Amino acid sequence: MNEKTMNGKKALKTALPVVIALVLVALITLTISLASRPGFNASIDDPNGAYLKLDGYVITNDKVYVNLRYNYGVSEMLAYVDEILLKDINVDRNSEEYIAVKNKLIYGENHEDLTATEKAEKLANELELYEGLRLSVSHCEEVINANKDRYPILERTNQILEDQIAHIEADIASTQATLNKIKDKFLEDFVV
Repeated sequence: MNEKTMNGKKALKTALPVVIALVLVALITLTISLASRPGFNASIDDPNGAYLKLDGYVITNDKVYVNLRYNYGVSEMLAYVDEILLKDINVDRNSEEYIAVKNKLIYGENHEDLTATEKAEKLANELELYEGLRLSVSHCEEVINANKDRYPILERTNQILEDQIAHIEADIASTQATLNKIKDKFLEDFVV
């Protein structure tokens, strides 16, 4: 009887890891199937709702969500690239040179060491650039307003071109498939 009990213990010790592995596989499968359900993924309750309205412009919740998701992905990718590329570079983050470069990147140039006339010249140059930009923007607005009646024609032309491109791409795919069939038939018939 002691021998039978010993064999039962051996069988239990042998079977226990297999049972645990099967239970873990079942739990992982259940978790994955529950996580991949359509309702489980993050979504927006009202995607067409207005996140922001300003002077006739409306930014929907969906646009904000898509942009946030895209930008999060881009920032994660950049962080990963930095991690891979810069893994062998050691930087003393407390050095004065590092802090100066970091501050310049974050806050822009340091103008404290400029004289009053240099600061005035720099300010005058920046104001001139801003005025040129303002004039350029106002000119663009004038051109847009002057050509508003052309928008429907341009949109219709664009739609026609996009349709033509889709038809051409479908024709190319169809022709490529036909060529592949002919090539295969040729190889079957003439190549031994």
